[in-house]
Amino acid sequence: MRASAVTAISISVLLLGARAARAEGEQASAPDEPRAESEASAFRAQAAAAQRAREEAELQERMAASARAARDKQRSAQLQALTPPYLSVMKWGGLGLAAAGAITAIATYSAFDEKKTTEPAYDRLRLGNDLGWVAIGVGMASFGLSFVLRPSLGNDKSSAQRSIGLDLRPNAVQVRWCF
Repeated sequence: MRASAVTAISISVLLLGARAARAEGEQASAPDEPRAESEASAFRAQAAAAQRAREEAELQERMAASARAARDKQRSAQLQALTPPYLSVMKWGGLGLAAAGAITAIATYSAFDEKKTTEPAYDRLRLGNDLGWVAIGVGMASFGLSFVLRPSLGNDKSSAQRSIGLDLRPNAVQVRWCF
């Protein structure tokens, strides 16, 4: 990017110089015409050199982008090979279980009518609601743990030490985690 900005500045300076030279050439007498032609050819040579420099910079940028893409593809393939298949099941199964639990909890809550619901029906609805909430909790825990258990490559930024800690004290419970 820096090289193309410098080239653009140098081209604009050259254009201003060429305009000034052309203005001088129009005012000058006939013997100065070869000088104007040599300045114009020098300007064309400099413009061609600037164009080649821009093309070279673009080529370097495309090469760097393709190298990054190849490196990212290789890292993705390595992570795919290291990732156990059960993590995908944990992730999407957990999400599905949490969604089913939410639907169950909402359905059992909506089905309750204080005036029409009998005691056995209430017990059945309460059990369904409790199971729905348990499914939400287990599903979300499974979904979250699928990310915690996902392997990472050694030179990755996200491969910093991951830890989960649980401190049980007589008056407190403390859960710590680092990602």
